Amino acid sequence: MPEQPESVHTTLIFETTLDTARECAVHLPPSMGSAARWTLVLKRDSYSASYGLRWDSESNLSQLTKASISLYHTSTSMINLAASYDLLPVVRGQPSGEKSYAVGPSDLGLGSRSRYTSNHLLFVKLELCLKSEDREETSSAERLARTFAPTLLSTHPSDVRLYFPLSDLELWANSASLTKVSPYFQALLTSDFLEAEKRSLESKTESEGQHWKNTSEFKDSDDELDSALKLKSKIRKGKIPARGFHSDLQFHEVIVTDIAFATYQACLVWIATGHISFAPLSSTRPPGQSRVIGPAVDLDRPQKVSPKSIYRLAEFLSLPELQTLALDSIASQLTVDSVAYELFSDVTAAYDEICDVVVASCAANWSAVQASDSMKLLKAEARDGGLELSGAVFLKLMELVK
Repeated sequence: MPEQPESVHTTLIFETTLDTARECAVHLPPSMGSAARWTLVLKRDSYSASYGLRWDSESNLSQLTKASISLYHTSTSMINLAASYDLLPVVRGQPSGEKSYAVGPSDLGLGSRSRYTSNHLLFVKLELCLKSEDREETSSAERLARTFAPTLLSTHPSDVRLYFPLSDLELWANSASLTKVSPYFQALLTSDFLEAEKRSLESKTESEGQHWKNTSEFKDSDDELDSALKLKSKIRKGKIPARGFHSDLQFHEVIVTDIAFATYQACLVWIATGHISFAPLSSTRPPGQSRVIGPAVDLDRPQKVSPKSIYRLAEFLSLPELQTLALDSIASQLTVDSVAYELFSDVTAAYDEICDVVVASCAANWSAVQASDSMKLLKAEARDGGLELSGAVFLKLMELVK
């Protein structure tokens, strides 16, 4: 019997803190954008809270396979689940509507006469999952990416070594493929640059023995992923040697100290297969929460990577199609809370296209952004001198909100 294609689903997890009273539009990625318009409705006073969802769709949402909403609260530095509800039967049954839930002090770990204090942080999590419209094609692309990724660890038939000294990891690629798609590699590998010279096993060992520093101007969430991959390589009894390596191999060597291994790996997989998977923006996570890295992380499989990191690399390598994909991912993840953080991001200040997307989203929801917890925290940090808004970003924002 022919192999049946795997069912592929797109999942969105949206989290936001609970203010006194507000509404939050949930921005969906392009693959989910046609399903419905979603709005979180949040209310809170000194003794109780209510939260819910308003949705509006032109269809019956039959492609929706999961819809749940949960409320969490913090207590003594612990995150606790207060309540969780399955919205799927309600949402799938009607194209539009609103459903809300109330919780009292006992649900939030408080006494019947207790009041909320600044130590009680509430946040809401909405999880939506939709079945892919073209699951066979999507599944095929993912399978191809998983098949190709391990070849980036092998020297055969590669002649370009990308070495990441900060994580002591390496990728191998074919110069003909790289120069065909990237003007950067075309210039680098066919010019008088040092990288154009072929190297051998001896020079490979020399480059690994040097001391290298991070030359990136930006804080990169994919560096956290590299740390996990480096640990995984150590668990495998040291750095994984390139498969098929032989002593007389001649290759170009490119030292990379400003882009994460995981980012470059995802880019090379996309060049070969057209598949890439983006991670949530760090600004969409609760303040202070680190990136969640699952046990499936490994060197020989493509990872979900930061769209901002991919945008930076795609711009550097002159890959406009990949830039567009990354920019679309950034735009789809902007919320009232996250856009405030992105407004102050160093990447936003450095790249005009990202700046335009962030500023436009911020201006479109300016009143809500100004009243958000995120903006209040950022303003306080700015007043203390720990944060500064780029002049160019500020001018663009003022042009749209005046």
